[in-house]
Amino acid sequence: MFSYGDLMQLGHRAHKLATDDADVLASYGINDAFRDNLDEKLQQLKDFPEDVEQEYGAVAENETKLKRADEVKVGIRTMMVLVKQVYKEGSGKWTRFGTADMSKMNDLQLIKCGFRVVRVAQSLLTTLEPFGVTQAMIDALEITVKAYDKAYDDQQDALLLRKESTIDRIQLANELYGLIAKVCDYGKDYWSSRDSFKHSLYVIYETPPSKRAKAKKKAAEKEQPE
Repeated sequence: MFSYGDLMQLGHRAHKLATDDADVLASYGINDAFRDNLDEKLQQLKDFPEDVEQEYGAVAENETKLKRADEVKVGIRTMMVLVKQVYKEGSGKWTRFGTADMSKMNDLQLIKCGFRVVRVAQSLLTTLEPFGVTQAMIDALEITVKAYDKAYDDQQDALLLRKESTIDRIQLANELYGLIAKVCDYGKDYWSSRDSFKHSLYVIYETPPSKRAKAKKKAAEKEQPE
């Protein structure tokens, strides 16, 4: 229910309260080690890469993958124009290449198609060579497909890295919130019948300050006459 910014602000408040009331909270186990742990978790969350940084990496890898995919399609089309001079489109040999509906293929299908074209062209090179298909052409297409395959893997790795980062950040935030909740629960318990103002300092509101401010602003805008 908190943004990371609100959580960090709450963390600073909890750390200050734990320091100011160190004597009264000591009996609850809020000691130097606890405060150091709270401070460490807070700093880790501050230093954690933002989502936009992870998103940029995934976008960059995707752009590379799209470029490699286009290069593979161009290479396959060039090959198949020459193959068609030998094997009529729709014939058994032509069908072996498996390039029909290439524009509808997803990444994995296109990668497999590229490697298949290389294999089939290699097996039929003796027949295809008089019509312009060369070993150099086959080798070049294989290199292009391998580059595409790697680009696809790199893009998937970037997506998984972003997912891992998101999960790790949430876990860290939950750990920080757990420490904050302990400070606030103990503080409320101690001050509940001693000092109402001090007790209120330890209350974690269900609606964070930033969201309360936005809700208040929105309510004020609705009250404005048109």
